Amino acid sequence: MCRSLFLIAIFLSLIPLKNKAQDVDVTLQIVEKVAKQGIVKLRWTTDSENPDATFELYQSETEDFSNANLIYKGKERTTFISGLNDGTYLYKIRMDQSYWSNQESIEIKHHNLTLALFLLCLGFIVFACTMVVVIQGHRKTKSDQF
Repeated sequence: MCRSLFLIAIFLSLIPLKNKAQDVDVTLQIVEKVAKQGIVKLRWTTDSENPDATFELYQSETEDFSNANLIYKGKERTTFISGLNDGTYLYKIRMDQSYWSNQESIEIKHHNLTLALFLLCLGFIVFACTMVVVIQGHRKTKSDQF
């Protein structure tokens, strides 16, 4: 009897107790699922009222987060990431070294080069036409004064 109580006590002592900080869930959101500019806006919510909570945001290009990089650590609950190349990026966050949040992903697909060059040329044509109109208008008003 004593031996079985002793084994039960050892077994119960091996079960980790939950820390109050670990009971807090953090939910991660990505505002857009596909971005064409290489910019990602992330926000997260938690049921914690702790203003001193520290969040760690990780980014990875693989599902298993084997190459994850810490890209934000601080107290804010939103962030922007820019300068991303084409590809799929995965994110997850945790608060105060507790459990991980849900995993979110975003696909970056920049505008193709042909479209970008077409829009650049179109913008130049509009600029050149505007300059011609302004210069002709200036010459006409200048000659009308004398």
